[in-house]
Amino acid sequence: MDYQVKFLAKRWGHHSQHSGYHQLVRYLGERLVRPEAGSVMRTKMPGRLAVWLARRSDVRHYTRNEVFHEWAAFRDMFLQRPPTIYHILYGDDSFRYLRRGFWSGRHRVMATFHQPSGTLAQSLNHLEHLKRLDAVIVVANSQLPFFERLVGKERVFFVPHGVDTDVFYPPAKDRPAGRCLFVGGHKRDFQMLAEVLRRLRRRGVGAHFTLVTPRSKWGPFENMANVELKSGVPEEELVSLYQRSSLLLQPLEASTANNAILEGMACGAPIVASDVGGVADYVDDSCARLVSPDSPEAMVEAVVEILEDEVLRQSMSAGARARALAYDWREVARTMRGVYERILSQPIL
Repeated sequence: MDYQVKFLAKRWGHHSQHSGYHQLVRYLGERLVRPEAGSVMRTKMPGRLAVWLARRSDVRHYTRNEVFHEWAAFRDMFLQRPPTIYHILYGDDSFRYLRRGFWSGRHRVMATFHQPSGTLAQSLNHLEHLKRLDAVIVVANSQLPFFERLVGKERVFFVPHGVDTDVFYPPAKDRPAGRCLFVGGHKRDFQMLAEVLRRLRRRGVGAHFTLVTPRSKWGPFENMANVELKSGVPEEELVSLYQRSSLLLQPLEASTANNAILEGMACGAPIVASDVGGVADYVDDSCARLVSPDSPEAMVEAVVEILEDEVLRQSMSAGARARALAYDWREVARTMRGVYERILSQPIL
């Protein structure tokens, strides 16, 4: 089927160069560039209009930049002759006014959603605009019921998040023993993390913990022994941290896909994480130990089990890399192409 794909894409500041969902653009299409500040559309009146539309959107974090991006897609639809998929990579906060069927029945509009359903419901004051999408992509099976009720089962597809396995890869040498890593800030359970670290210290576990997280989260950990705090590390250093870690520890409040888990797995790090949301979609017993989000002692036991058993660590390290290869962006892109072709074969509702 002859078609093209254009993305309404952005990059979050906390993602490294080869991290984040916008990597999909490299494999499937082109980025639809929104108007620059000096363009004719950003004179005083359209600028005020964009601000007004953003304010009335009732979508948290939707700004005038998102208005201009959707307007760019609207104009592009009028000009494009070949069937075109307009894929909004962050439907949670970058979609509001675009609608399927603008100008031509050849084109389709779809969006990927990343937030847990509960968070999304809280950030949108109404949901009717989501029904205008030709397709919804989710990155966790836990999101399916929310969107299937809203737009119909036939328009919702689970396509996993991906990881660049060429950039994130295992070390050439053996990992040093007794080094644990925590990465991230969004939806992390810092209360659980602090309690796990305290319990490990009381048990005499002498592992070294590196926490890569925003400085605003450092408070409870600044005086802990064997804890190193980092923020804003360059990608090369982050990869090295994954490679030198005996395990990746991720206490979570909620989750769909988790970049840190995918990157850690790709680097061969065994995973210890809270069993919430979509985490179980991406890991299994060969590479991870998932524990109840309200059981710090279970998380402590999982950490100790992996740290004290070298054979288990090596087995889980190999399992992590093997599991991550299934989520290489090239594999994800193949799955997404199948969704595109299915969407184009269906009539516009």
